[in-house]
Formats: sequence, C-alpha cells, structure tokens
Amino acid sequence: FNNVASVLSMALEYGHNAKFIAEPLHLQVVMRKHQKPGPDPFTLEEVEHLLTKFASDRGRDYYEFAFFSGMRPSEMLALKWANVDLRAGSVLVDAALTRGKVKGTKTSAAREIELTSRALRVLERQRKLTQLAGGVVFVGDDGQPFTSTDAPLDRWWKPAMRLSSMRQRDARQTRHTFATICLMAGIKPAWAARQMGHSVEMFYRVYSRWIDHADKGAERRKLDGY
Repeated sequence: FNNVASVLSMALEYGHNAKFIAEPLHLQVVMRKHQKPGPDPFTLEEVEHLLTKFASDRGRDYYEFAFFSGMRPSEMLALKWANVDLRAGSVLVDAALTRGKVKGTKTSAAREIELTSRALRVLERQRKLTQLAGGVVFVGDDGQPFTSTDAPLDRWWKPAMRLSSMRQRDARQTRHTFATICLMAGIKPAWAARQMGHSVEMFYRVYSRWIDHADKGAERRKLDGY
C-alpha cells in the first residue's frame, strides 16, 4: 500500500506545484503504519543442525555462506568471481540482483567484507563448480544462475526447514544470525555493521538487545568497581 501511495503522493505534489491541481491533495495521502518483525536469529547449534538437512550440496554451501558472511540474498546472487579475492580472504560487494536485474546494493554503496573461515571454505568448494565459467559464484543445481531470490528459498531453504523440525523461520534470519553471533563472540558492533552494510546507528537500533546480552555484565561490573 505504501509503495503505491508514495508514488500517488509524488504525482499529486507535482501536479500542485505545477499549478495543475489547485488543492495540495498530496498532503491527504496518509501512509499506513507497519511494525516490522524483529530479529529472530538461530543459535549456532541450530545453524549446524539445519545445514545437515539440505539435500543439495550447493544449497548447503549457499546457506552456510549466508550464515557466516552476513551478505544479503540479493548480493549473494549477484556476487561474481571477479569480486572475490581468496588470497586476501575478502569479497567486494557492489551489486545486487533485484527483480531479475543486477543493480547497485540496497544502500547504493560498495563495501569490502572480510571472509570468516567458514565463508572462505565455502568459496574454496565453489571454485571447482563455477570459477572456470567466470560468472557468478552461486548457481542452482542445474548450473544456471538464479533470476530471483525466491528460487533458493523454494528449492533449498523451505524443504530443509521442514526436515529440521525446528520452529519455522525465513531466510532473512541468516543475516540476523550473523549479527548476533558476532556480538556474542565479542566483536565490536562497528566491525559487524561494516560487514553487513549497515550504519552503526542502525545496527545499534536493530540489535541493541543482543549487544546488551553480549556484555555479560561487564559494564555493570565496571560501575560496581567504581
């Protein structure tokens, strides 16, 4: 609704500014409020259990990389070997697959991420499958690049979740899981935010509860000691 209403509002505002419409009707277009669901991350134990339920090796690698890189699904599907530096252990994220087209990232900014050992091992396995083709890193079981982010969900994620017998969650939780794992490991929020392409302010806002838990009472002990 809001996507449509915002376009309507802009058209009405243009019409008013151009003197085609006498009344400022755009001011009467009211957006609907929607509360986004908060993070519902997996524990490390749940991650390991879920990864055993993928029937496809390619599907398992794809989601293992998602859990341990923090990249968005649209960014993973657009990731090309030209942007991978295995020797340095880094990846340049500068594109995303959106509505079947490769565009810039969600934040319109490129970023270089440091690969965790788990993510790096996934790319080492993918080298044998897709590097010679010189295109994208991740492809389907048929060897063809994906055209939407729905395909990995339908082919890999949903069947694995059903087999896991765990509480059902969507694949967006892979990024939330990466963020919370970073925090529980004592990683600085600024580093995790940079890896994920978040601003530090947004990272604190979304993951403040886990930042508090990761503290494990250290800040309180400082105050008590003082």
